[in-house]
Amino acid sequence: MSALGDIRQGVADLLASATGRRALPYVPDNFQPPCWIIDAGSPYVSPGDQFGTTKFTFDAIYLARDAASNAFVSADLDDITETGMGALAGAGWVVGSVDGGTYTLGGNVYTGVSLSIAQSISTTAGDAGSWIELSNSDGAVRYGVGSTGGESAALNSLTFQAASGTGSLGLSSKTSSEYEFAIEAPQVFAAGSLWRFAFDNAGTALPFRYSPDGNETASEDHPHLTGTVYLPAYPTAGGDADNPNRTFALTLALMDEPEVVTA
Repeated sequence: MSALGDIRQGVADLLASATGRRALPYVPDNFQPPCWIIDAGSPYVSPGDQFGTTKFTFDAIYLARDAASNAFVSADLDDITETGMGALAGAGWVVGSVDGGTYTLGGNVYTGVSLSIAQSISTTAGDAGSWIELSNSDGAVRYGVGSTGGESAALNSLTFQAASGTGSLGLSSKTSSEYEFAIEAPQVFAAGSLWRFAFDNAGTALPFRYSPDGNETASEDHPHLTGTVYLPAYPTAGGDADNPNRTFALTLALMDEPEVVTA
């Protein structure tokens, strides 16, 4: 699936989970409402709101049951629209216009609502779509470039590279590998964010899985790397509190040589 396809599927999965209604990442030939349809917006792809980002716009269309009473349809549309908007906003999507009306698909007319949604996603420094999964006693948490999981899960950049030096981090006695992950991420302090994860797990060694191409399943052509990384002291924070684009840098040093996973 393409990067755009992944983003569209992510929106569909989000709305399906939040509202309990089927959500399709395409306009189907035949379907049974009620359901969401995620269609390309206008403009579909455009320059983002910040440097190094790309804005993706979709129309999230919810169609109610065609055979239901007007009172039921109205109540259903109001409830689903409100729930869907909340889920989208929580995942970092900006909800623009919300338009109600009728939609003709497959020769049938349905009552529905269309939400115009947009999000600017980083496309600089690091492979767009690449992700790293870190595991502790609570389970695995994934952070990625171009994440659709909202601001808490998003990274500005994720780079696997030769170690730049261990002196300032005090890692020389902790690691034997010559490699590290260099990460830049938004200063988001909420539970689930990378900043909070790094703070809560500072000074510990944790297993990781890294997908440089963003693929879910490892293969010969698109392998994953696994191993153990050491999280340094508490992550940095600061800057102008009124600046919504504050970031922080995080270096994760590999404890040993990584393993290449192809299946």
